[in-house]
Amino acid sequence: MGDINGYFEFVKKEIQKGGYVGYMCSYVPPEIIHASGFKPLLLTYDSLYSERVDSHFPKYFCPYLKNISEFLLREEITLEKVVVTDSCDSSKRIYECWKELGIVKDAYFLKIPFGRREEDILYFSEELRDLYNNFLNGKSEGKILESIAYFNDLREIIFRKSNNYSFLSSLYLSSGEAYIEKEKDHKYKIRVYLLASMIPVSFIDYLEQFGIKVEYIDSCFGNKNLERIESYGDDPYYNIAFHYLNRMSCIREINLNKRLEKIFNIKDKIDGVIIYTLKYCDPIIYHGSFLKKLLKESNIPTLIIDDDYTLSSKEQIRTRIEAFMEMLYEHRENNI
Repeated sequence: MGDINGYFEFVKKEIQKGGYVGYMCSYVPPEIIHASGFKPLLLTYDSLYSERVDSHFPKYFCPYLKNISEFLLREEITLEKVVVTDSCDSSKRIYECWKELGIVKDAYFLKIPFGRREEDILYFSEELRDLYNNFLNGKSEGKILESIAYFNDLREIIFRKSNNYSFLSSLYLSSGEAYIEKEKDHKYKIRVYLLASMIPVSFIDYLEQFGIKVEYIDSCFGNKNLERIESYGDDPYYNIAFHYLNRMSCIREINLNKRLEKIFNIKDKIDGVIIYTLKYCDPIIYHGSFLKKLLKESNIPTLIIDDDYTLSSKEQIRTRIEAFMEMLYEHRENNI
């Protein structure tokens, strides 16, 4: 496990081995899957051009989920068990699409509350309990406590041994593995806060080619995945529910307070903000323009990159990134 392609090969190998439960939403706790004896497997793949999916999915369907479907169809993969959620419209529909295409055998629909009140945490706790006991055939709550400790240990290993956090660290962690970032030869000229819903791994690698270091990744599977699960009581379901509902908010939430607070807290460590807006993803499109307006009022330079998960318009993206970097250099000089 080492480079960008390493995770994609890892996913294919784990699917071939079997005994896994796939998932695609950051509200699905890998701790619950791991405790049941199954392998949690975050399903994501490299950017692919549509060859097989266009005839099966509407044009406005989530490009990230279409990309995974393209991968599954090309590789002729049938998924054993999958946990899907109601976190967005496309996520709600993906199971019906996959069932019709015959690429999933068994799936569980995990319902995610929008609120963060006590009753929401208790509701999500019961959802996790049902997932563990009825879909995953879990045997013991003690195993959940062991899995929480196991994933917290992985987070500690990554923090302690990595010189630099990487997006790959979060992807491997989400599948129960510790990925240690190797020292890179890049001489970073610019440091940014990156906001996205789902992003292709290769986009971050593309930014690094310009000398841009992503200081904080605010995405479905970004830096927030490395936050420890603490104990808030004796019920492990409650502890997990509290953690996943109260960490950095999902992009589907309207409230931007936590996000703005994080950006302002690391303002001295970054030169600007890049927002990767996924085509047809209404929450990130709305948040992107609104957040850019708020950041402009605070004199924080912001760039919005529109893409469909394929990075097909790299030259256009390159032109916008280079112009943004020039603006950041000028902004830096004016603020010295």
